[in-house]
Amino acid sequence: MEIILRGIRFLRRYVFTDIKYTIAYLLIFWQRGFVFSTRLLSEKELVEELKKGKSLIRLGDGEINLMRGQKNHYQNFSPFLQKAMFDIVKQYTHESPYILAVPRFITCTNKELESMGKLYVWLPLKATFWIYFNKIAPYLDAHSFYYDGYFERTVGMLLGDKQVVLITKQETIDKQRNNKNIPWGKVSYVVTPEDEALSTYLEIKERIDSTIAAFDQRETVLLFAMGPVGKLLALEYARQGIQSIDVGKVAEVFYTGESIAYII
Repeated sequence: MEIILRGIRFLRRYVFTDIKYTIAYLLIFWQRGFVFSTRLLSEKELVEELKKGKSLIRLGDGEINLMRGQKNHYQNFSPFLQKAMFDIVKQYTHESPYILAVPRFITCTNKELESMGKLYVWLPLKATFWIYFNKIAPYLDAHSFYYDGYFERTVGMLLGDKQVVLITKQETIDKQRNNKNIPWGKVSYVVTPEDEALSTYLEIKERIDSTIAAFDQRETVLLFAMGPVGKLLALEYARQGIQSIDVGKVAEVFYTGESIAYII
């Protein structure tokens, strides 16, 4: 009975608004062994790509929700942001100035997802990936930074003498400003709202531009931890040749010894 009710709700929401997604979802749903043979970058490969100056943008279930016309965890639905998420996806190739990260669950079969209790969480991702994503380009696991020590072993080790700008909420900035374990010598901060950042998008961009105006762009790295608007900004600055890393929640715990692996 539950699956019937779930199916009715799904059809009511999408059959008349996005028929391509509806068909893709239903076709994938009935294939227990359906999986993508997508290549996910190793730590070593990620480091090599970052050394080349590539940026990194991570998409998760919240961004897939935006693409599907729903709200994100941190942001109400916006056609402007919806288009931005589609731009990030559709423009991604081997030659893009950024690496795109998606949850590793696209490489899991439906049977495996069901055994994890995550089938209905990640089926929307798989259906959306099937329709819109580049199937040839490599991706990073979007949850990589949630693994203990991963950020420090990859992005963190490359920042050294870079001019780092952390763009996130005040609470995280206050915590990391006093973190004596952070090994980077040059760090600046730009404060953002905790959610609904789109309403102050232009103000945030102006503060970033003002902060980095005196820096050598080749030696500047922007770290974004501000939800989907941060991903849009990361795309814009990556296009300008300024390395931008969408770090997400790990900004709250890097170099603290705290673990967020439990949220994967």
